[in-house]
Amino acid sequence: MPSLVQLQADFDAASRAGLNAALKAESQGEGAMGAIGNFLRVQTGARSVEPREGEDPDAVLSRAADAVRRGNIQAALDDIATLPAAGQDAMSGWTAEAQRWVAARAALGDLSASVK
Repeated sequence: MPSLVQLQADFDAASRAGLNAALKAESQGEGAMGAIGNFLRVQTGARSVEPREGEDPDAVLSRAADAVRRGNIQAALDDIATLPAAGQDAMSGWTAEAQRWVAARAALGDLSASVK
């Protein structure tokens, strides 16, 4: 099982991959200007570093990153689940590890409650 520190350390690379995949997928339906804008964002790696409102992949991942920093992995998983499929697929390795961590924490909580 990964540690919280490991999940936090691995999130940046996973979110970059998720954002790139989501932007590339979105570009296919946004016309020339949207495609150019998304291409430039992918090439420069530009993304929000502070949590922000919105439903676009960058906003979603900015909130997920904030949740990961605060140790709220379930909230991050909930945000990631709203990404386009391509973004979710690109982050599947990280999300699988995060789901294992959440499940292990829940099992530990259940065990602790049953011992009391």
